[in-house]
Amino acid sequence: MPNENAISVRNLTKKYSDFKLNNISFDLPKGKIVGLIGENGSGKTTIIKLMLNDIEKDSGEIFIFGMDHVANMKQIKSELGVIYDTNHYHELFNALELEKIIRKIVPKWEESKYKSLLDTFHLPLNQPISDFSQGMKVKLNFSIVLSSSPKLLILDEATNGLDPMVRREILDILVDYTGNKEHSVLIASHITSDLERIADHLIILHKGDILLTEEKDVLLNQYGIAQLSKEQFNQVDPKDLLFFNKRHQNYEVLVNEKIAFQKKYKLTNMECPSFEDVLYFYTKGERKWLD
Repeated sequence: MPNENAISVRNLTKKYSDFKLNNISFDLPKGKIVGLIGENGSGKTTIIKLMLNDIEKDSGEIFIFGMDHVANMKQIKSELGVIYDTNHYHELFNALELEKIIRKIVPKWEESKYKSLLDTFHLPLNQPISDFSQGMKVKLNFSIVLSSSPKLLILDEATNGLDPMVRREILDILVDYTGNKEHSVLIASHITSDLERIADHLIILHKGDILLTEEKDVLLNQYGIAQLSKEQFNQVDPKDLLFFNKRHQNYEVLVNEKIAFQKKYKLTNMECPSFEDVLYFYTKGERKWLD
């Protein structure tokens, strides 16, 4: 498997009694940030657990750094950082005590980077982690993982529950992190505004299926939302629409070629969709034509 992708997933399937991850495939290009979005239960965490070999896949292939994720997991984990929305460190330690333990077991530990990140995040050095707020614990998680010199970060709802200023601080650090084109990020989140700010590519999951894989610039520049009267809506060729939602007597439609659509139907105004808009249309929108 060529190594131009940090992650390559092919025909991945995992079946439970009440859920199935349904033969999904996608790539995370090296040096990019890819966002996984979807409602709770869409399959985001299942994908991450499969990548980390925490659960066994039913079928399909996962390559990380071009290597099979099962046969080479030990080597992969030496270059991998994983951050959840919970703290996994003993809370009796403070940040400095924790560093003394971690540096003995992490081969590529960067002490200077760790202390720089603690300073950036305004984290106390001698205060027990048990006294940290949720936001401080997440900042500590990022400080530790980023100081371990990973080539790939996998984040599972890592900014969940944080106030907007803390989230923005962390997102800016992730953008800086991928400034080195060897570093990549897979971020699973239901906070669409976070992904819209930093992701290069978007993957929409719904009930175990991938509904859309698209570049952010394409979504924000080529896709469009139009508000149509019933008369206008009935004149539209169904092939020109992705999805629509009825709004009282009017219709809200999502298209993937907004300039061509606007010109063809002589519309004066179209909106650029947000990630939240796209997620809503793809999971709640209608496709069938109305009489």
